[in-house]
Amino acid sequence: MNELTSVNVQLDMLASKVASEAQEYVPDAVVFKQPHDRAALGLSIATAGIDYQVICKQLDISPGVWTRIINTGTAQFPPGKIGLLQKLVNNDIYIRWLANQCDRDVVTRKSTLEEVISEQDLRIKELEHNELLYKDLIKGGRG
Repeated sequence: MNELTSVNVQLDMLASKVASEAQEYVPDAVVFKQPHDRAALGLSIATAGIDYQVICKQLDISPGVWTRIINTGTAQFPPGKIGLLQKLVNNDIYIRWLANQCDRDVVTRKSTLEEVISEQDLRIKELEHNELLYKDLIKGGRG
């Protein structure tokens, strides 16, 4: 497999990932208006359209504890499960709300694939630039 084919395969994989993750983005203004963490958590789950029973099972939280987290606020969402929740609901609403409470922003890191593609793009631009330089040299050498 040559370098260009490898980049194309990686681009196809990235496009497939983006398409599978496509979900309506909830604006910061809506997220930040949530009055408390329970509301932000509820918005995150509602946006994903996932039933709370699935959330409980996947996060290993009993329905009773879940009720205390969401309805009464007498229990807190386990901080160690925030990352898993975010992957499960496929949105960052809850983490954005939490970050905003601390006057912080959430910045998504580039995946390894995205970094490789960025590097390949830079390399392609460099090669195209060098090609133009060589063509100019060849034209200048004939004169």
